[in-house]
Amino acid sequence: MQGFFENVYDILFSPSQAMQRIAGNKQIKQGLTAFSVAEALVLIAVVATVFRHSASPVLLYISVIFTVVNFAILVITSALINLTAECFGLVGNAVGLSACMGFASFPRVFLVPFWVLAGLLTANLRIISLALGGILIMLWVLGLVLQSVKNTYSISIFKSIAILTTLCLLTLIGLVIIGSMCGAVLINTSKLLASISFLGIA
Repeated sequence: MQGFFENVYDILFSPSQAMQRIAGNKQIKQGLTAFSVAEALVLIAVVATVFRHSASPVLLYISVIFTVVNFAILVITSALINLTAECFGLVGNAVGLSACMGFASFPRVFLVPFWVLAGLLTANLRIISLALGGILIMLWVLGLVLQSVKNTYSISIFKSIAILTTLCLLTLIGLVIIGSMCGAVLINTSKLLASISFLGIA
């Protein structure tokens, strides 16, 4: 079984083989470690650059909440992708996929140089630097997520895209339905309150 640093190296330079090995060995501890390292470095960079003029303890609470939410997103996303893959008739491997997803997030550490560079630039160039860095890293992570799905379930890249697209569409539909229901509840509640207020005045 490969060590943590060997897996990180392979994720960066030969991701397909690395993802297949990580998923097969179900190296969830290493995956969560990779995710934690990326999370910590990005948070440190953000706090050091954006909030360097503020020493408020609120920043600590925000950082903790942000980290917990990201961990929850990782777990929930892995579970939903695994469920969608099973709906496609594939054999589930939630632990292996979670490990791969943890490593897939590791390139976020390269956001740190962009944050540092942005702190040395003018306002306009800072926005360009952050936008360019964010887009490049996002595409890199997305590519690794596709490799995670592909190699966890031993399928083609096109089927991996189909699984992720299906999950995104179902999520969007679910959000629209929930939003519509919440909107209807708010409208009915406001009408009810308005009628009660009217009756009280009358």
